[in-house]
Amino acid sequence: MQRNRFKRILPVFVVLFSVLIGVAPTNTSANTANDYNFKEITIVIMPEYNLHPNKDVNGPNLLIGFHGLIENKSTEPITEIEIPIPANENNFALTLAANPKGDVEETVEQVEYTINENKNSVTLQLDEPVQPAGSAKFMIEYFYTPIKVAEGKKTFDYSYTAIADADLMNVMLFEPLGSESFETTPVTENQARDTMGVKMHLFEYTDVKAGETKNYNFSYIKEDNATTVEQIEQYGFEHSDITEPIKDAETKELGNNQQSFNVEISAGIALIILILVVFVILFVKRNKTKNSKQVISENNKKNLRKLLAEGKITEKEYVDQLSKLK
Repeated sequence: MQRNRFKRILPVFVVLFSVLIGVAPTNTSANTANDYNFKEITIVIMPEYNLHPNKDVNGPNLLIGFHGLIENKSTEPITEIEIPIPANENNFALTLAANPKGDVEETVEQVEYTINENKNSVTLQLDEPVQPAGSAKFMIEYFYTPIKVAEGKKTFDYSYTAIADADLMNVMLFEPLGSESFETTPVTENQARDTMGVKMHLFEYTDVKAGETKNYNFSYIKEDNATTVEQIEQYGFEHSDITEPIKDAETKELGNNQQSFNVEISAGIALIILILVVFVILFVKRNKTKNSKQVISENNKKNLRKLLAEGKITEKEYVDQLSKLK
């Protein structure tokens, strides 16, 4: 086993709730697709988001986040989760393997893991067994370099084959800051921009069956390889307004628990997760009230983000209060 080594990933985004991603759990006996299912899985796709942890890798890279909520349908505890990863792809680097806990003040704890190169998977050791009818959250993040550059255009593919049934599946793509002519196949009408100007695309699915495959192709024009994080740091924007409360809260939490991992990556995890809920809520509300417009004060939004990040309000309270700011 090896302990996950966290790499520096500075956040860019805004606000949340733990939406999560697909993976394959195992216990001491062989699991089958009938032993578990996913209540939720979320895949976050971030081309040219941050520098690759290997300083020798200078070309455009892809950061993937897998976040999941597993439900044990078997009669035996589940102690391991096996997640598919492109372990043999160029410049693959796992930068996060964690077991989020808690509903009010959620913490992200490192877990031990083993990379299975012959199976293109990683096995996570959960801190506590998932009991029958119980559930648990997990997440991984990794870099690799599938982005091809030709005739001024950058292209890459992504696919996910469901390893278990999922009640809800979200695939979220963040365009690189400064990119142009971004195209997705398939196309989704669920699009929005965050306060940094980063455009997001959301693909939503329900009742996904084991073995079902989702394929995506993305292309865009971007002359340089400057990452989103680098540009945010260079121009400032509102980055400090959004991240400082998270850093303060995480620093306090890490001090209390004597955690050893990097504060900045903890903040990055929190913000990446946080943005998911706001984005999903935006489109759920839009679908329910197609003719209404949401006008929300930026100051009030920032205050709510700070309260949520500092653990002073719960996720449910955040969502309820956000819905009232019209």
